[in-house]
Amino acid sequence: MDVFLSALDGYPIQSGLILIGLGIIYLVFRMDNQKKESYQDKNITGKTSVVQSWGIIFILFMSGIILIIKGL
Repeated sequence: MDVFLSALDGYPIQSGLILIGLGIIYLVFRMDNQKKESYQDKNITGKTSVVQSWGIIFILFMSGIILIIKGL
């Protein structure tokens, strides 16, 4: 865990770009799955997982942007 945290502190711009890249990859994956599945056909746990996945995408983007701003 210390290696990960030291990489975030030592290389904030590169870490921010990696987090934004992971967010883009997850966004593409989520959009592909959303086309295959209907939101109305899901039960409450399926709807909760959709909301949580969008939250993870938002957190990845915001963390990446914050790290990039921190590195400038």
